[in-house]
Parts: sequence; structure tokens; C-alpha cells
Amino acid sequence: MENSLTLILPSSFESIERIVDEVETFFGPYCSDDLLYKLQLLASEAVTNGIEHGNNYDDGKNVTVVFMVSEERTVVSVEDQGMGFDRARVSNPTEGDHLLDSGGRGLFLMERMADDVSYDLNGRRVTITLLRGSDA
Repeated sequence: MENSLTLILPSSFESIERIVDEVETFFGPYCSDDLLYKLQLLASEAVTNGIEHGNNYDDGKNVTVVFMVSEERTVVSVEDQGMGFDRARVSNPTEGDHLLDSGGRGLFLMERMADDVSYDLNGRRVTITLLRGSDA
């Protein structure tokens, strides 16, 4: 069993708010409440990053969100139309000199909460994977 959904969202605050409902509608029938909450948080962060940092709230640009679920995993992929970024250049916000940095916390959160996070297309696409285990 594998199910997927693709959404193309404009770079707007409304899209950031909408993604929580879209995650619940799509993943709700397949996941525990705990996993669903994690997916909502992670998808919201990834979409916010794409709209804010990738597309700079340019209403002429979209973010493409792909949800996938199988018996083994849930996946959220978010691709923006920005210039991309180099993940290695974003500092760990929990380390001494970077505690007061204005960025990087969302990436750190995603990487700590997910089983796998990958960056493709020069950082324009982030793919977040959570293993389902007993949440099936």
C-alpha cells in the first residue's frame, strides 16, 4: 500500500496555515495522534522555510508539497522556487556562539524529530521521513 498527494501552494501566510489541515486530512487515517502531530509540525516548518527563505514571500512563486505514506514510512517533501542553500553553512543553534543566531532552529528541529531529512536540488527541496513502526 502506498498513497500520495501533491499540492502546489502559493507563497503566502494562508498556505502556511493550510498545511496543518492538509496533513491531518491526508495522514490522519494512517497515523497515530503522536505521529500526526510530528508530521504537522515538520511539514509546517518545511513549508514556512520554503515560502519565507526560499521564495521570499514572492507571490509569483509556489512551493510544491508531496505527501506519501506506506506501511513502513510517512514522507513529506517540500520544494521551493528559490536559489537554494547549503545546509553545511547553517550553524547548529544549540552550540555556544550560535545560541542567539536568528536562523537554523527549524532545520535543527526537523533533523532531531525525523528519522531522516535530506536536501536536494541545491537545498531547494527537503524530504522528511518518519518511520511508522507501530503507528500502522
